[in-house]
Amino acid sequence: MRRLAAPALVLAVIAAGWWLLWPSPGGVRLTIGSATHIVTVTLDSARVGDHDITVSVTDRAGAPETARSIQLVAVLPTMGYLSPVQTAPSVNSGRFVAAGVSLMAPGGWQLLVTVPGAAGPDRIPVPVTVTG
Repeated sequence: MRRLAAPALVLAVIAAGWWLLWPSPGGVRLTIGSATHIVTVTLDSARVGDHDITVSVTDRAGAPETARSIQLVAVLPTMGYLSPVQTAPSVNSGRFVAAGVSLMAPGGWQLLVTVPGAAGPDRIPVPVTVTG
C-alpha cells in the first residue's frame, strides 16, 4: 500500500502545480479599421461566458465618434451561434459599452460592430478567439 501512496502523492503534487501554473487568458484588446473608422474592442477575458465589452471608435483622423450608441452582435459562424443585437450606449467621447454579451462556446467569434453614419452604417467585424 505504501508503494502506491508515494507515487500517487507525487502525481497529485505535480498535477496541482501544473494546474496552478497553467496560464489563464487575460484581457483582450483588438484594434481594427474600416475605410471610415478605427475600432478598439476590449474584453476582460476571452473565456466562455457573459462579458461587458468596451468599444472605442474614432474616425480615420482620430476624432472620437459622436453617436449616442453603436450596435454589437457576436457571431460564431462554425456553430451558427448569434447573440442578440446589443445596443452599446456612449459612456464618454467615442467609448461605448455593451453589457452582458454572451460568448457561449469556445471558437473563432466575430464581433460585428455597427457604427451609424450619414452615409449609412459602417459594419466592422472584429475577430476574437474564445477559450473554454
